[in-house]
Amino acid sequence: MRLSSLNVATCSVLLLSLSVGPVSSGERNATAVQDVLWKEPGCVNCKDFRYGPGGKESLPKPPFEFIEEEEGGSSAKVKLRDARGNLWIAKWGIEAKGASFAPRIAWAVGYYVRPSHFVGRGRILGAKNLGRAAEFVDGEGNFQEANFRLIPRELTWLEDRNWTWNDNPFAGSEEGRHALTGLKIIMMLTSNWDAKDGRDESRGANTAIYATNTATPGYIYSFDDWGASMGRWGNVWTREKWNPEQFVEQTPLFIRGINDGYVDFGFDGTHDGDIRKGISVPDVRWIYRYLGKITDKQLRDGLIASGATAEETQALAGALRQRLRQLQQVASLPGSGGTIVTSSVD
Repeated sequence: MRLSSLNVATCSVLLLSLSVGPVSSGERNATAVQDVLWKEPGCVNCKDFRYGPGGKESLPKPPFEFIEEEEGGSSAKVKLRDARGNLWIAKWGIEAKGASFAPRIAWAVGYYVRPSHFVGRGRILGAKNLGRAAEFVDGEGNFQEANFRLIPRELTWLEDRNWTWNDNPFAGSEEGRHALTGLKIIMMLTSNWDAKDGRDESRGANTAIYATNTATPGYIYSFDDWGASMGRWGNVWTREKWNPEQFVEQTPLFIRGINDGYVDFGFDGTHDGDIRKGISVPDVRWIYRYLGKITDKQLRDGLIASGATAEETQALAGALRQRLRQLQQVASLPGSGGTIVTSSVD
């Protein structure tokens, strides 16, 4: 059965002030604290995917000064300072392109992500006695194909606080649930299978909470690591990072159908039950109001800026558009869409 199209309207701002969060109840009673997962993104199709969050001014500016090598995670990383005085975490390996591109989609539709850029080549001054990073940085400090992720000045990462997909402040309201499921849909849209959260702190959680360094207290909830994107979802033996061929291959299985008003996604990965289950047709309709405004040019611009070759750009942009069409088909269903449907891809 093929789904018909439906025009969808825009949605109001979601800036959530809730009773659950990373501070004590006494602190919350003393001041109005806002827990923010999503906010109205404005003109989605106006956003410049070449630069992403932070714009052109956020691009890393050489020369780069070595600070220290970072431990943990599956990729080699170093902390460094650029000529503007900004602090960055540089990461190498198979994650560099996906970590640069995928968060642009989340940012474009209203979720917080740190500025993240693909740097094709450069030099890090003072980079000596490296461990894992020595594979990617030579004796003169030269490197190629890195992802640079900004350490923001205006926010403080709460290293000892975290959130999980199944325990957070946002499931208690309709708009909050829409925003949470919207983020889950973006995880699946980009095939980001590494959805580790606060339950995985021993392995390094990818969810994060930031405190705003302003007069008005607030907390921003974010998914903070997109390096496992744009490849193949699957179990521990079959999943892949940045693999355009396999991303394209899995695209017809992105949405497999609808059962009693809930969407059956093909996704498989860490905490996949919490990510793919329980997402309704209205949830898809809510996030597609924004995702559907992303243009092909934006996708191509973001992929090229993230180091994709011409062939990779064509393949991935086409597959993403097909996945967005599948979401559009679901969003076009009347009501809650209770019929079992097998999606088709043009």
